Amino acid sequence: MNIQCPIVAKTFTCKYDAKEDRLLLTLNYEIPSERIDFWITRSFLLKLIPVFFDFTQNDNNAIDTPTHPTQTADKPTDSALYLLTQQEPILLESIDFSKKEHITVMVFKNNEKAIYCEAQLDDSMMKRVVTLILNSAPKYEWGEYAVI
Repeated sequence: MNIQCPIVAKTFTCKYDAKEDRLLLTLNYEIPSERIDFWITRSFLLKLIPVFFDFTQNDNNAIDTPTHPTQTADKPTDSALYLLTQQEPILLESIDFSKKEHITVMVFKNNEKAIYCEAQLDDSMMKRVVTLILNSAPKYEWGEYAVI
């Protein structure tokens, strides 16, 4: 995988892979040269949940977490294109978070392959990305249903 760093995340797709028992977070599936497929493990997601809540809660506004997964993107993922541009997934090792006014900056990292992808999200989009990721996880099987 030849990826120039840092990549800017423009689209987010997240699906649970039962065979791998991991989430597959895909960034930029429509742009093959900038597409990154990250594996998110159960243990890593559980560590992210408190950070997600810290970065998505406003004064009186909590994350919306419907009991049934929903499509939170502006447009649905084109399944044919998604499969056509698929990359070999790499492990998501860390995410750096920072906040400036109403913009959250997330930097998705795999240090082993020196891959960094940055997303700058307003409050609304940040909530949608977090909801997408959380709703993709098998809550009951992963023992996180009570947490989310």
